[in-house]
Amino acid sequence: MECGVVQVALAGAALAPAAICDARSRSVPVWSLCLGWAAACVSVVYGVSWGGMSWWPAGAAAALGCACGGLLVVVSRRAMLGSADGHAVGALGVMLPWCDGAPLALCGVAAGCAAALAWAAALNAWYNLRDMAAGRPARLSHLFACHRKRPGERFAVAYRRGGPAYVDDAGTVRDADGDLFEPASSGGRTVRPAIPMVPFVLCGTLAAALYLMV
Repeated sequence: MECGVVQVALAGAALAPAAICDARSRSVPVWSLCLGWAAACVSVVYGVSWGGMSWWPAGAAAALGCACGGLLVVVSRRAMLGSADGHAVGALGVMLPWCDGAPLALCGVAAGCAAALAWAAALNAWYNLRDMAAGRPARLSHLFACHRKRPGERFAVAYRRGGPAYVDDAGTVRDADGDLFEPASSGGRTVRPAIPMVPFVLCGTLAAALYLMV
């Protein structure tokens, strides 16, 4: 099954709520993930019934996407990674498995992850270079990895904290040591930015679709 405008639009619309929630609060409600998987099921039914979806190569690419998503969900139980990221990868793998001879979702996920890492590294470097310019000490070994927290940063995580993280009943992101994010009003502690992976993964996949389809 080759992807088309309808499938790409469906994927974007289905995961847009999860991406917006992740960007705004670094947490993703369950209902938004259910919406993504419901759209994935609709996509499979359409592909099998009317889109001529075959096991090879589209089915294999979809299965690989699901496997990658499932692996991320498992890893999230041990590391500083949200399980929503794995669900988004899996749903995208099912909805957009193949396009113009390429595994679309997997290529898009790779592009999105690379963009997310580049964004975090650039943000850390920007803060550290500003500190250096102002005469404040900054370690070169931390240039791209972390930075000194600024008052007003909402989603900064102490550098040494490694998860796993979860959302409690009140909607607060926590780990074993308490609230995951440093207080927005605080400053000075060595932190790293919390990356909203779902928006990056979704935008990377949509960008890859646009590139392959145009």
